[in-house]
Amino acid sequence: MTALITQRICHHKPYNELWECLDVALYEYLLKCDCRGFGVSFSQKDYIAEIFKDKEVLVLSGGNDIGQYPKRDEFEFMLLEYALQHNKKILAICRGMQIVATYFGLKLHKSTHAVKEYHALSGTLTHSVHSYHNFCIKEVPSGFENLAYVESEIEAMKSRQILALMWHPERERQDSTIQADRALISQFLQT
Repeated sequence: MTALITQRICHHKPYNELWECLDVALYEYLLKCDCRGFGVSFSQKDYIAEIFKDKEVLVLSGGNDIGQYPKRDEFEFMLLEYALQHNKKILAICRGMQIVATYFGLKLHKSTHAVKEYHALSGTLTHSVHSYHNFCIKEVPSGFENLAYVESEIEAMKSRQILALMWHPERERQDSTIQADRALISQFLQT
């Protein structure tokens, strides 16, 4: 199985350049879920059908708040639209879940979670995860199942085509969390 992976944007001030980058840990994590990932640039927005050729999955990665880099936002909404129309699987991580929620008309709220601390999930999923996000959602779009929450914040949701996680599975270090996340993602990708 192969996937397109969106990348965070970093402004490299010494050269006044915008860099797109992705933590190698995400590539390695996806490989453990039997999925080969390929980073994609927002500069390729005119070639979406081409870049999706032979790709079964779209991974909307984390990093950058929505609105910080409008070109990335626009590109990810275009990729999401294409993936939905062409029945591709979508794995949305952190910011990716926020993109999905926004696409379906939900409002983002300021998160009250402490960053980089473990939070015990409630709901269908009950393991502990780290949070790195500044914004959250408090409801799921129509057609989605709420898989996990912490207090009033939705941490995971799923539809037939989309699995969205507000945490970064590639950053987790506890064995029980790694195993739970890998099983969840692998099962989603294989069905």
